[in-house]
Amino acid sequence: MNRTAPKTARFTTLGRQILLALMGFGCTLPAMAGISIPNTPLQSGSPIPANITVLIDDSGSMYWRYLYIHNADASFPKIAIPKGVDGASSATTSSGSGDEVSNDNFGACGTCVVTGDASSSKGGYNQTKYMVDKSSATNGLYYNPSVTYTPWYHPDGTQLPGVSYNAVATHHEFANYSYTSPGGATISTTSASVDLSGYINTYYVLQSPSADRSQASNYYRFQILPDGTIWRSQLAQTNTGNTAGKGCNDAAGAAGTVDWRNCTRVTPTGRTETAEKQNFANWYTFYETRIKTAKASLTAAFSNLGILPRVGFRTIWNRNNSDIPVGTDNGLFEDKASPATNNKTKWFNSVVNAIASSGTPLRSALASVGSYYSQTSASGPYGPESGSAQLSCRQNFTILTTDGYWNQSYTDSTVGTADNGAPYPFGSSASYTLADVAYYYWKNDLRPDLTNNVPTSTADPANWQHMTLFTISIGAHGTLDPATVLNWIATNTPFTWPVPTHDQVTTIDDLFHAAINGHGKFVIASNPTDFVNALVGALDTIAQRTSASSNVSVSGARLTTTSQLFQSNFIIGKWTGDLGAYPISTGGVVSSTPTWLASQHIPTWNARPIYTWNGSAGVSFPTAAQTTALGGANVADYIRGDQSKEQSNGGSYRNRSSILGDMIDSSPVYQPADTSVVPSTPAVVYVGGNDGMLHAFNGSTGVEMFDYVPAGVNMSNLQTLANPNYAHQYFVDGSIVVSTKKQTTTPTDSTGKNILVGVLGRGGNTVYALDVSDPANFNATKVLWEYQDADMGNSLGTPVIARMNTGDPAVIIGNGYNSASGHSVFYVLNIRTGALIAKLDTKAGDNVSNFNGMATPKGWDADRNGTVDTIYGGDLLGNMWEWDVSDSNPANWGPEYGTAAAPQPFYVAKDAGGNRQPITSGLTIGLNPVDFSRWIFFGTGSYLTNGDPTNKNVQSWYAMQDPGPAVPNGPTQITGRAMLKQRSIVTSTVVNGNTVRAFGAATSGDMAGYKGWYVDWNYPSAQGERIVSDSTLLGNILLAASIIPSNNACDVGGSGFINAIDAFTGGAVTNPFFDINGDGVVNSGDTITAPGGGQLAAGSIDLGVGMPSLPVFIQKVITTTGSSGNIGQVIVSTPTNSGRISWREILIGN
Repeated sequence: MNRTAPKTARFTTLGRQILLALMGFGCTLPAMAGISIPNTPLQSGSPIPANITVLIDDSGSMYWRYLYIHNADASFPKIAIPKGVDGASSATTSSGSGDEVSNDNFGACGTCVVTGDASSSKGGYNQTKYMVDKSSATNGLYYNPSVTYTPWYHPDGTQLPGVSYNAVATHHEFANYSYTSPGGATISTTSASVDLSGYINTYYVLQSPSADRSQASNYYRFQILPDGTIWRSQLAQTNTGNTAGKGCNDAAGAAGTVDWRNCTRVTPTGRTETAEKQNFANWYTFYETRIKTAKASLTAAFSNLGILPRVGFRTIWNRNNSDIPVGTDNGLFEDKASPATNNKTKWFNSVVNAIASSGTPLRSALASVGSYYSQTSASGPYGPESGSAQLSCRQNFTILTTDGYWNQSYTDSTVGTADNGAPYPFGSSASYTLADVAYYYWKNDLRPDLTNNVPTSTADPANWQHMTLFTISIGAHGTLDPATVLNWIATNTPFTWPVPTHDQVTTIDDLFHAAINGHGKFVIASNPTDFVNALVGALDTIAQRTSASSNVSVSGARLTTTSQLFQSNFIIGKWTGDLGAYPISTGGVVSSTPTWLASQHIPTWNARPIYTWNGSAGVSFPTAAQTTALGGANVADYIRGDQSKEQSNGGSYRNRSSILGDMIDSSPVYQPADTSVVPSTPAVVYVGGNDGMLHAFNGSTGVEMFDYVPAGVNMSNLQTLANPNYAHQYFVDGSIVVSTKKQTTTPTDSTGKNILVGVLGRGGNTVYALDVSDPANFNATKVLWEYQDADMGNSLGTPVIARMNTGDPAVIIGNGYNSASGHSVFYVLNIRTGALIAKLDTKAGDNVSNFNGMATPKGWDADRNGTVDTIYGGDLLGNMWEWDVSDSNPANWGPEYGTAAAPQPFYVAKDAGGNRQPITSGLTIGLNPVDFSRWIFFGTGSYLTNGDPTNKNVQSWYAMQDPGPAVPNGPTQITGRAMLKQRSIVTSTVVNGNTVRAFGAATSGDMAGYKGWYVDWNYPSAQGERIVSDSTLLGNILLAASIIPSNNACDVGGSGFINAIDAFTGGAVTNPFFDINGDGVVNSGDTITAPGGGQLAAGSIDLGVGMPSLPVFIQKVITTTGSSGNIGQVIVSTPTNSGRISWREILIGN
């Protein structure tokens, strides 16, 4: 922002940036047609409303009308005044001591106007002597024509009307003021007013932003005259043909003297004179004093804050205090019509009615807020609950704004030496300082009766209840340069904090020290814009730290080979991610030390090969259209990895600790090295990231090989990645598959290709395909196609690669959620061309209330000729579908039950009460080794929307026989639970620190007459347990991960079990399977006692990783990752029939 250039037509509107800032507070996603999928992962939890206390300085100096912009040596600004100016007999120097403003009726007089004597022939007082005071280049509080001064904000985000130039408010506090509630549409004020048109109003503007501000000759003088005209003049010896008069000296000066000449009727920025006078009037009424600017900045920053925080207000003199109203609407910062609440309006009224007088007791005032955060009552900051019901993870923040040096006594010996002996960089030898107060209320557990589970971050590692402090100095500088000190701290360079003395500049160093000790931030605000930005910066940091488990590393998806586990993760709040390769020992143990981390092997941003789709072919990213949609080349470069314009490097873009975005739901996919070709191709790991890219990493080294930005990514949304106030969004978050070459052969290509197919998942409705046969030489020509359709929604399932009976190599995709029709649909696309082979619409669902969508499909090759004959898939309404695709003509493909016009599902999953159970996971298909009947295995439950974690509806695990050639007399459909055998969990205990459970045993013949089985997850009662990932067959044992989202708002990790059951009876496995006692072998010691006596093999184990992911079998170890970010492993026995009989082996082969 250019604050002083007079020739620019660009304006800065104070508070304008607030409109889109702080969206981390109460952030909700745009409504979508269908189910509302949040833009942040559910495992990050719902943010707990933070406590924020705004503590403002209401001392007498807040009346003052200047904020001097200090010289480099922290002295007052000085301006050299040439000889002869306004009759000066010799050159002199004007400095910002405060005397000039007082002598010019510009000091403490509450009803005085800005200018001097209107009758003076020179336009008033000695103008240049007061240039220090009347230029925003030296007095940051004075009128700056490059800024558009907006009136204060209402609580509802609208603004007060502007004031008339002929009747500006003159009260230096503008305190007799109130908002109505809700909305603040009406105001009342009894402040005195004055007609500015009766005076000459003067301000000075540097002729160039880079000009030396210490020389009077570098300024233009602007004057608004009583006749309403505005004139610019400059220091010169003679006129040079411009209009004379209007405050200018017409006569030529003596040699070596100058005066104000060369008058030109013009405004500094090109505004009309009417608009310029309005802007001056708004400044005079709403910003002219320090306390007015504080009120303007606070109302702007907090007007669009959202409802999540709980905000209180205090002054250092305890005048007009308004603590967090926890008893009304949980203290949330909002006004509501029904039920009627006005928490926000009350806070605004406290702010605008603040007055200023007396000294500056900062230390005792801050200690009072810290003590407030120690309260235990239901009316205190942890209310409205009481006792153990209070939320222990609620965070406490204080924003302290002050313009001066503390100068009142403070003698609390408990607090006075808090940082003595503290570790670097917090400690000092001084006592009874503001930094001591800040450190005391940060390091001490303010609520020892509550669990210590406050979210932590790199900047604030305290997990106990404490106060985090942000401090804003309104114009005052200390002896230390904050940027230099922060660099010392970052590089661990030793330094000593100055010992502060009351009423001295070292107290500003103490204010800075207090922010460091309070693990917040310190800002010097030298003008109203800086003040607003400082508040926005503090609130943005608070938003990031309170975005649920902020800055906690969480495991994303993972992939396991025989020798390595590839694990992605992401940092909540920072929204960066990484992919690591972890070696697996011969015993199946996963190392905690990665072989490589992808973030350490990213090429220079402008050397990264990044590609996209232009609608007809692959091209380099970005296209011209994408650059425009991204907001320009600078943002496009940021997306590519350029960090030069990030805030930490002096720019305006969001800081990133890593240019890799978060990797949440996109599972890494491993493409083995191909040594059958010359030259051989390397192993590659592919994964999608919410930085907008599919990434390809060398599987051996981790070096990034290339990236792909699907054209289906919303570029307007992608540009928000550069916004410092970025609120998380999904971009490339879906599943990926890579074909073998055999799967994609055609009559004209007997070799085939390795084709990667991916979906955007929560990031969009696009399918894309790349030829990755030679990944080391990937280029734009290898981008094959992208596909979109109105009924393709957020496809969260995994595509299936198969050959159809048409002869086409194909990919089968479930349409996912939020499609145009709201139906569940199978798509079959030609994998080489992207051409639509068939769209199989179940007709189930609608876009009004019965929103539906298909999860992961599976295919079955009934005649074992290498082509898919049947497609299965479950949908959000609990339907399990079976589609006959055995004909060579897609026109003849149709549902196994019902008709093409009115399809019927194979089964509808419902609980005991008849409530439909959503199917959002994939399914597994296997053959019973006894009679070779086809069985379908799946679980129910949803973990998609904000309401899902607290949904306690009973979900189930199902297995059912599908009539096929081996069962000619089977039923046409499974019409309900009565046709399935009920199984259940019968006992639970703790062994070796892990909760384990057992399923009831099956008895001989008890499956007679049943077509399958089910288990309800309601042991010992309904806890919200569900299955949202695929089941897996390991011989005759069926494995699945069940998750239980947490009921505790302060525990977002949840829990869950790895479950093992007899696949074809639903009973307990015959022999022990899990090594539950941890002795390294699986034997009779790994059983638990049944309720009626005897022993049962453990069927479930909680490995303590939070909510577990799909387990994988590595040698004799089952490995899973969980929502806690940890890896869990347990030794298991190898089933007698260890061959995995599944659709994948039968269908895909090699």
